[in-house]
Order: sequence, then structure tokens, then C-alpha cells
Amino acid sequence: MEYLDIPRSIDENGEQRDIVALQIKNEKDASRLPKGAIVDLEPSDYFLFLEPWVQLVSDHEAFAKQLQKEVSSKHVLYGKTIKVIGRRQDNDDVLIELEDERFRFAVVHLTWAKQANENRMFPRTQLFTSWIDVYNNRIVADHEEYMS
Repeated sequence: MEYLDIPRSIDENGEQRDIVALQIKNEKDASRLPKGAIVDLEPSDYFLFLEPWVQLVSDHEAFAKQLQKEVSSKHVLYGKTIKVIGRRQDNDDVLIELEDERFRFAVVHLTWAKQANENRMFPRTQLFTSWIDVYNNRIVADHEEYMS
């Protein structure tokens, strides 16, 4: 009974959906949410990590600088605005948040090279469309591998 006051609608498949109103923080993002869009809501300052992943709080800038050294003009991340938010404790993988229309997150395997590799495949990068995507397809998989 306590949930009867939550506004709901019926989607095109006849499924009930909660209706949520939100305020866009950045005006430039308004064009990315057309009327009737269905989106994943993500926590703004907290991401759930499982071992061997840890959230970076203090040394994220050092990882971002190293990534900038390694990315050549041919790499998929070249020129992108990034924020390093996590890393694997057992290897050189970092998780970055992107300001990109198609991909919101990427896992990059740093090589710790002093300069960019002209091969566009390095540093090795895996792109993800949302937090749910990276969590389900990378963080959980890495956790299961790490724990076995």
C-alpha cells in the first residue's frame, strides 16, 4: 500500500513503469534526453565496486596524467574529457568516466610508457555505454575471476 502514491505509466509493451522527474544539472545534457526517454539513473558521487576494483579518491590525477601520455591522436580516447574513478588492485587497469555521447565509461590497461604508442589499439581500451553496462560486464566478471 505504501507504494500506491508513486506515479506510474504503461509502456508500449504493457509494462508498468515508475515516472520520475529530474532536473538536468548541465543544460547541454538536455538535448540528450528527448521527451519520453527511458534512462538509467546513476548515483552522482558513489559507485559500487567489488574486489579487485577500488574507487580512487586521492591519486586519480596521477592516473589521468599517465593515460594522457599513452594516448596517441589515433586512439579512441584522444581529446576526450575523462575522469579516472577506479582501478584494479591486481593489475594496471583503470576505470574512467567519459563525457561522450555514446560511451560513458571505459576500462583502460595502462602500459606506463613514457610516450604515446602510435598503434591506435594501445593502451588497450574497453568501452561501456552506462554504469550498469560496466558493472555487469566488467566489474562483476573481474570479481568472479578474482575470487576463484
